[in-house]
Amino acid sequence: MAFRLAAFARAARLRAQRLFLLFAAIGMAVGCVLAICLSTDSAAADPDDANAPEARAADITDKVVVDGIKLQKKSGDTWVDVADGATLTNGSYVRIYIDWSIPDMDGVQAGDTFTFTIDGKDHLLASDFGPVDLVAPGTSTVIGSYVVNGNRNASGGMVPGQDITIVTTLSAEGAGFPSLHNGFFSLEGYVSGVGDDIVFTVNGSSLPSIGIDPPSTGPLPDTPLLKYGSQVAGQNQIVWNMGVNLDNIVGAYADYAAGGSASSPQQRNLLLTDELQGGQAISSSNVEVYLPIVATTDAGEAQTEQYAVYSLNDLFAFVDASEADGTTQSEFADSVRFAAQPTVGVWEGRVVYIGFGSVPTGDGSSALNIGNILNGQGEAGLSQLLDNKGATPTQKDIIMKYFSASGPNKGDFTSFVVELRADASATGQYENAATLTYGDSSGESSTGTAHFTEISGGVEVKDGKAVLTKVDAAEPTSALSGAVFRLEKMQPDNSWQTVAGSESLVTNDEGQIVVTGLLLGQYRFVEVEPPAGYVLRTEPVEFALSSSTPNHTVEVTVTNEKNPVLGSAVLT
Repeated sequence: MAFRLAAFARAARLRAQRLFLLFAAIGMAVGCVLAICLSTDSAAADPDDANAPEARAADITDKVVVDGIKLQKKSGDTWVDVADGATLTNGSYVRIYIDWSIPDMDGVQAGDTFTFTIDGKDHLLASDFGPVDLVAPGTSTVIGSYVVNGNRNASGGMVPGQDITIVTTLSAEGAGFPSLHNGFFSLEGYVSGVGDDIVFTVNGSSLPSIGIDPPSTGPLPDTPLLKYGSQVAGQNQIVWNMGVNLDNIVGAYADYAAGGSASSPQQRNLLLTDELQGGQAISSSNVEVYLPIVATTDAGEAQTEQYAVYSLNDLFAFVDASEADGTTQSEFADSVRFAAQPTVGVWEGRVVYIGFGSVPTGDGSSALNIGNILNGQGEAGLSQLLDNKGATPTQKDIIMKYFSASGPNKGDFTSFVVELRADASATGQYENAATLTYGDSSGESSTGTAHFTEISGGVEVKDGKAVLTKVDAAEPTSALSGAVFRLEKMQPDNSWQTVAGSESLVTNDEGQIVVTGLLLGQYRFVEVEPPAGYVLRTEPVEFALSSSTPNHTVEVTVTNEKNPVLGSAVLT
């Protein structure tokens, strides 16, 4: 995952017209997409041939032809080629695009592998990725699978001297074709470090020489809530990043540098609410809460540079709920806000609530405290980090005072970074709003936008399934047939559009409607005609399909009340 406060500065600049400069990355992200075309005159080997020799996996990299490679950087919503001799900034988002083919598949067998080796010269950081199916888009034939073996260690740093490899293993069907052509890989990530005349290579072929400059820095935005969104590399997801109470850092650093010792203003029962719009879908497992360690000058001016971020998810409880659980949205929000433990809650797959408790508590009793991270060695670990990052003694004193158990906040954390990864499937611009609530009123709000383009090529788009069961409201075991529904999907502009082929869905004898082939997103069933003898249900039934939905299947139960029985009298 990648988080840069440059984007936060851009969001604030729209309001103040004065914020700028790149935020250091929280982590480096890498995605890989692939597509392939194949000839259609293949003759697969007879699987029943008892005389066929036993298949032995072999490395067929020498059969692979690299038809072209490019180094490109992201510019808005497009990719542009990086010219030889160009200079990039540490943290620039780039991709290595590889065109390849295997003209001669003679002798290739199931299980054989081929590898692209990328030498990033210790300036391109990649995480492990996959395995992912290698699919021919025209026929959906699974040719094999591929994995990315990155150069990132367990703590997120780079393993010096380690190459990045993309290894593909062919399936029995894939190995049976006489040739493979028009294949491509797109390896996306961030450049790191600094230097001149840096040349990445792919299987020994050189990309353009580049220089890398240090990341720029500047004053941290003095804003309680900042937000921005961007598409996740190589995936059908949007990542939303929010800075919560960054103004606390700005104020505290300046105060401490001037000799003060004021604690951060207390926010009782702090709740972050974020409602995803336009059919985005999310679960609590796709929410991350981080603690940012923000740099400062000797004068106490907080900077956009971050020395590190620490995940706080181990200190939170996670829960997903819906109306089907017998609670209302308001009740669920209150349960998250006033929970005894910091809690991340997601309502109906689209509204995220994060309850932080009271920050700071005033006595250091918050679960979100320096004493509860890094195996109880939070202060020692922070001190070592600042030494390693070259902070001056004055800068170290300021930062340590903000986080220390002996400082004004008694070690309680008051500023956070939140990341949401939402599934989306339709091209368009997405918006959503975040709100901070504390004490007895709503405090701050912020909106963000992200432009999302549907991923094509070899990225797998997961199909989902929805199962509706119609029952009698008074007798839940009594299934109702003959009810007519239409299924609608929320669009990026928050409108609803009927899913093709789902205009008139009728419950069967078991009272069920089963819809397959659904993309990820927000949906609703709308009752068009009730079962005979029952009252029409006017309230749609909403549900969300996300990448973490078990088996990508959602089951909903819908009830109907019987028509009222009217009395009669006979006059004599």
